[in-house]
Amino acid sequence: MNSQVTDQMGFSDRLENYDMFNLMLETFGKMFDDETKVYQKYLGAEFPTWRELVPDASLHFINSIPSIDFPRPSLQKTIAIGGISVDIEKIDELDSGFSKILEKRPKSMLISFGTLAKSSDMPMDFKRNLLEVMRAEPNCTFIWKYESDDVDFARGVENVEFVRWAPQTALLKDSRMTAFLAHGGLGSTNEAAFLGKPTIMIPIFADQSRNSNMLARHGMSIVLHKSDIGNIPTFRNAFKEILHNEKYRLNAEKVSEMVRNQPLNPKEVVVKYVEFVGK
Repeated sequence: MNSQVTDQMGFSDRLENYDMFNLMLETFGKMFDDETKVYQKYLGAEFPTWRELVPDASLHFINSIPSIDFPRPSLQKTIAIGGISVDIEKIDELDSGFSKILEKRPKSMLISFGTLAKSSDMPMDFKRNLLEVMRAEPNCTFIWKYESDDVDFARGVENVEFVRWAPQTALLKDSRMTAFLAHGGLGSTNEAAFLGKPTIMIPIFADQSRNSNMLARHGMSIVLHKSDIGNIPTFRNAFKEILHNEKYRLNAEKVSEMVRNQPLNPKEVVVKYVEFVGK
């Protein structure tokens, strides 16, 4: 889960991956043991533990899209339903306010680090570096999801729009949105894949590095370490590449076409397998 490596591993990478796998087994094992104590307190000590329930389950649904995910061994009862939460047809159209923002300049980029890692808590030197990179792209409007109204640090930067909330899927669906800077959460990763938007991923913790590398292996994403925000040349070059190199857009559109045309619809898969087990 916390692995920093891709499927192209040398010996040291494999060793790191092995160590991380065992660390996660231990960490989640302790966490689930604690949860077991809580529910057995109310349901009785005879209620099965998670170590009994997991192998006894008929199915395991996982939030994975096989056509773009890393290759890995899997059990027959492990069913991938990645993208089940992305319903293209039900995404609302942008309201007039956001639509006007997208009309301001030829290119637009959405910047969002999710709900846990708040942009407002970012070190000030990182914020200033972001602004410097924005200044270097005057023909792009940057919509920055920012959790505070205190934005005096950005005074004088005309091509940044601060919003406390953004209709992420509606923005990513819009053809005027050029690229997406995100943290690599699985929700944002799946949305970028389905909606065909090139990304710069700056993973913070947990599965975000894995998710980010998953998109990068398809040529639609540039993955940076969070410390790279402090490296202006690296940071500026990533923005230049994602905004102006057409290969990222073309690869993102190819991934979108692939996941939208999966042979089996994730929602239908859930229904069919649940009905099968029920019968």
